[in-house]
Amino acid sequence: VVQDIIRKQGEHDYSAYAPLKGVDNFRNIAIMQTLGNSMYDLTLAGMCISSIATPGGCGALYASANTFAAPGSTVLLRDQHWMPYETILTENQLSWKNWDSYGTYEKQNEDLMIESFNFELNEISKNQDQTLIWINDPAHNPTGRTFTPNTRMGLLKCLINEASEKPNKGYTFLIDCAYSAYSDEKYGWSETISQWIKNESIEIWPNNLLICFAYSASKSHTIYGLRLGALIVMHPNQKFIERMEEILLHTGRGTWSAAPRLPQMVLTKIHTNPLLEEEWDSERLKMKEMLDSRRESFVSLAKESNIPMFRTDEGYFAFVHCENPVDIATKCATEGVYVVPLSKGIRIGICAVPQAQMGKIVDVLSKVL
Repeated sequence: VVQDIIRKQGEHDYSAYAPLKGVDNFRNIAIMQTLGNSMYDLTLAGMCISSIATPGGCGALYASANTFAAPGSTVLLRDQHWMPYETILTENQLSWKNWDSYGTYEKQNEDLMIESFNFELNEISKNQDQTLIWINDPAHNPTGRTFTPNTRMGLLKCLINEASEKPNKGYTFLIDCAYSAYSDEKYGWSETISQWIKNESIEIWPNNLLICFAYSASKSHTIYGLRLGALIVMHPNQKFIERMEEILLHTGRGTWSAAPRLPQMVLTKIHTNPLLEEEWDSERLKMKEMLDSRRESFVSLAKESNIPMFRTDEGYFAFVHCENPVDIATKCATEGVYVVPLSKGIRIGICAVPQAQMGKIVDVLSKVL
């Protein structure tokens, strides 16, 4: 359905500029795609929400690094993360520190994960006035792991407590939800934030805490090369959100000018037409089911071969532990299997392996490991 609508667009929507903030309909669609029905609960509770179109989810990440972190400061990341995070941060004169989520994916270790996050967040914020945190969830790249509701709430409470205790410091929490379209909990984070507000009160939400989401239409609508995403910002103060819109507009204007018009119009056509939206969602669900089936096959075969794989739930990737990942990846390549070496292991692209080839992947991994 996406490809069909692309080909039906007129010359103007192929070639003209989009507004610098993005096409208004698309900006609203990006919020809805990211927050789901929790958007209504959040706005009724007093949260003000806006978005700005970016060239892919990567553009949203860049804009947050450029806008919400002072040059020379440290950004908090998970210990396993998409490696271009480091490139984006370096380009913005930022360093990073990891918190220990590696080795704590099993449910019984949720408390250790939250403790590590809380400790590192506190340590970083002692030495700087603004702290930016990036978390990729659900369907994490590179592990395919999705946080449980308890973990999400635990991490959110750490942030709110930290910001409340240090009202003179600023905190920006960005959730990179690039793969959420292929998760069983697409709107897990917005539901968690909404639940916290219901249990507590928007009145005690710290003014120095900004929530952001990096949305990627590349994944949800399989238009990677058309470069479309959005940075969504959420805060109780409407004037603050309006100020953020203007600042982010200028960040974009001085970096990529404007996000492409064509994909914004394509998403607008699909998501303002109930029949087209239903067709798109049916196709998205089929792809999710294909990914789930591939993962089940890979996990089952890996267990039979005693491959030391960490828990993987959904999305594009799985992660295999090893001590010498570059060497392992190089040896796999000589056997015609291509994996990505990261710290402490290798990433398997479930998204790139036909189910009929899963046996070969596991055989090669077993041999090389």
